[in-house]
Amino acid sequence: MVDLWNAVIALKPPDRAKLRLRGVLPGSGHRALVVAMALDTVAATLACRLVGSVVLVCDEVEVRTAAAALGARCLPDTPAAGLNAALV
Repeated sequence: MVDLWNAVIALKPPDRAKLRLRGVLPGSGHRALVVAMALDTVAATLACRLVGSVVLVCDEVEVRTAAAALGARCLPDTPAAGLNAALV
């Protein structure tokens, strides 16, 4: 029997994430890109046969709703203390 991994993915608020990519897409394109990358990461992690569960920690209700629809368990980033605190 193979032990399955439990993956935790912490996501910054999309407006503060992937700042080096800011300016690549005009207008609200940056936010859409960050959300798409996050959801692609959740989907790819869930598709891994060695992963038993995925927990997404994120303050964005829209992102949590979409990730939950993919099969992730989602939690708010409380108290919005950053990525390290979210992983703890």
